[in-house]
Amino acid sequence: MAHIKPRTLSGFMELLPARQVQFDRMVEILRKSYSLYGFTPLDTPAIEAAEVLLAKGGGETEKQIYRFTKGDTDLALRFDLTVPLAKYVALHQNELTFPFRRFQISKVYRGERAQKGRYREFYQADIDVIGDGALDITNEAEIPSIIYKTFTALGLHRFKIRVNNRKVLNGLFAILGLEEQAGDVMRTIDKLEKIGPEKVKAILTDDFAVPPQAADQLLELLAAADPMAALEPFKGRNELFDQGVAELSTVVKYMSAFGVPEDHFMVDLTIARGLDYYTGTVYETVMLDHPEVGSICSGGRYDNLAEYYTDKQLPGVGISIGLTRLFSVLEAQGYLNDQLITAPADVLVLPMTEELTAAISFATALREAGIRAQIHTEKKKFKQKLSYADKLSIPYAALLAGSAAAVTPEEAFPAVHTYPGFIDVEEGAWYADAARVCCEVGLMQGTGHAFAPDELLTVGEVAAIAARMNQAVTGEAIPEADPGQPWYAPYVTYLEGLGVTVPDGAQTAGRQDFITLLAAVVPEDMLTPINTITSLPDTEDADVLAFYNAGILTGVDDWGTFAGERTLTRAECAAMVARVARTELRQSFTPADYDIFTAAGMKPSDVLFTGGTTAGQFLPVVQELIDGLEADCAAAGMEFNWFNTVDGVEFLDYVTDTALARFGVTDDDGTELYQNFDVQVYYSRLLDLRGE
Repeated sequence: MAHIKPRTLSGFMELLPARQVQFDRMVEILRKSYSLYGFTPLDTPAIEAAEVLLAKGGGETEKQIYRFTKGDTDLALRFDLTVPLAKYVALHQNELTFPFRRFQISKVYRGERAQKGRYREFYQADIDVIGDGALDITNEAEIPSIIYKTFTALGLHRFKIRVNNRKVLNGLFAILGLEEQAGDVMRTIDKLEKIGPEKVKAILTDDFAVPPQAADQLLELLAAADPMAALEPFKGRNELFDQGVAELSTVVKYMSAFGVPEDHFMVDLTIARGLDYYTGTVYETVMLDHPEVGSICSGGRYDNLAEYYTDKQLPGVGISIGLTRLFSVLEAQGYLNDQLITAPADVLVLPMTEELTAAISFATALREAGIRAQIHTEKKKFKQKLSYADKLSIPYAALLAGSAAAVTPEEAFPAVHTYPGFIDVEEGAWYADAARVCCEVGLMQGTGHAFAPDELLTVGEVAAIAARMNQAVTGEAIPEADPGQPWYAPYVTYLEGLGVTVPDGAQTAGRQDFITLLAAVVPEDMLTPINTITSLPDTEDADVLAFYNAGILTGVDDWGTFAGERTLTRAECAAMVARVARTELRQSFTPADYDIFTAAGMKPSDVLFTGGTTAGQFLPVVQELIDGLEADCAAAGMEFNWFNTVDGVEFLDYVTDTALARFGVTDDDGTELYQNFDVQVYYSRLLDLRGE
């Protein structure tokens, strides 16, 4: 089958998702800005009866309108939002409350030649205030404040609102004897900034028979640095002119009160607005750094909006922003905020099993909490799913193991192998049950008939265990090994695909490596606490505490020292892996009394001597000696005193020297930490802790 080449018509804007989000953000800002000023939203049909849209008839409008017939009906697409507003107000005038304030942000259509900045389909953002027979001048002063608020909310700051009054110009034309050419003159001076005064004068004198003296006088006035002062000499010579100057003065006066800074507006007598229906104040807004763009917002006052639909006079004032054109200009000039969050969701939920109930429930809970969530259920590799989130700039991915949270460890890790027995695992050995469980559930294996319980574990072996656990929990298959790769490479790749950082697989694994890798794959619901440990002597790692409290991990001494750098034998590893898979093997653990370390200001893991002796080894000996001396004193009916002697040696020296000798060290072997340790101070603090 032949394919039709996809294309978008010239003059029609079509955005990629990220840009569309930015465009919609602009629309949202405009809606909020307009609503702040009490404007109500309105939407009118894109298609109207042609006679309604073309009531005024003639001119460029009739040439540019999209018009078609459906059956016997002559139809047309709206070319602006003003004519549909006029029809709407005339149709519903008895139902509306005046002054009627509305905003409309909708598409309009014009069949003009498409070029840069000009579109055939584009959004306009209009606001209008419609009066019933009359409309106070204050509304004309408020409009610039809405322009200012809107553009600053969009992040634009270097712009200027230029204001004029058509009555000033029409009155001035009458004073200069140019009433008959008024329309032509007004449209010509509206081009002054584009073509310059010389060409304007030539058009006025050559095409419209304006006397050279009148043209010079007009151009001199339009170029005045202080327009309001330049108008003073003409006052009293024309009633319309005087009315226009008074209105312009009022608008300027109230603009400041409405919050428009003086450096953001100016009176500009060259602003005429070419459309004939403007009768009073007119506005244009320009970007100071990009005058070549022209006006980005324009409008003005009109005396009879709906004269073609009703005899009722409906004066109004309004402005229009060509939103599509403005967006393209801001994009071309680098004004768009590319840091704006354009992601379609805050969280991408990635189900890791065929069963989707848990993932769907999780996404629903997120949405109910106001968090945008998307579920990704396509049959893709895990890296492709994460890449999808990256490309859409979704900041978080939630890996959900489906129903895994609802199953027990015994259900997640069923016995799938028959335990063969290992020649190096003696019956009754402390790790014998663990080795059997690990083999039955397929998480650890032996080599031939041996388990090698005393062999040190590598990071690659831990990665293999973690990957097998995740596969059992989520159903996410481990890839096959590629020829030439180390045996553990598929497991490392698998974990890295889950976002887990795996150290060199060939190096010996420490206890911290073991916890880090397993914590990444063991579901939280499988770590039900049976202990209540809140701190450990040498770590505050949350994952370590979770495994301690779940009864999977125990310390290397009675005080619960973790010793994260300490290597693991296969027997030690099997014990912890088996506790993950079988809850009945988990161990309750309560750290021994910590008072002696608190009194000494130490932790059990602190190294006291150059030979590596720790506080966990040394302090219990010191305490044992003190306990013995206290017992001897009590038996002899004596009060414990450091000046008492043992074989002629005072208690203080006896405790210190005996404890040091127990570890074969002298004072010179102690580290700085030990040198700061005082037995007498330690004992005093210990008594305080015990309340004695």
